[in-house]
Amino acid sequence: MDTDPSVECNPLPIKVKQPIDYSRLFSFINYSVSVNFYIYDKRRKTIVHYGSSKPCGCNNRRSSIHAEQLAIEYCLKYDKRQKYIIIISKFTKDGKHKPKKSCASCCQLIQKYNFQNRIFTIDEDNELIPAMSSKPEMCLAYKIKYGL
Repeated sequence: MDTDPSVECNPLPIKVKQPIDYSRLFSFINYSVSVNFYIYDKRRKTIVHYGSSKPCGCNNRRSSIHAEQLAIEYCLKYDKRQKYIIIISKFTKDGKHKPKKSCASCCQLIQKYNFQNRIFTIDEDNELIPAMSSKPEMCLAYKIKYGL
């Protein structure tokens, strides 16, 4: 079974006019590895776009496309006035949001496009905190591939 109807997902810690359907993002099959992103317009108080990281497979040079990269690509294409913020999170088994700090390659991407003040994650108290850390870790796929 892909989703369990008894799991109630926590809402995001932001004010939105129209809440989103979290059942499209939460799945028991991939909740532990999937990283979700939400692009939020503060002025209109709406979630403009949302999605999750994508695995690429074994015949690609990359193992996955990170959620930060997908969100930044969307903002570069559609957010000309730089008014959107990006929220990155994972789900726990019981449907609560879990913080997800950006890896080293995503931190480079965030700094390259100057998104340091526009990308956040959700902490244990359901508050927004910056997604960049002072000492980012390597991504999990890189650690597995090179045995680190």
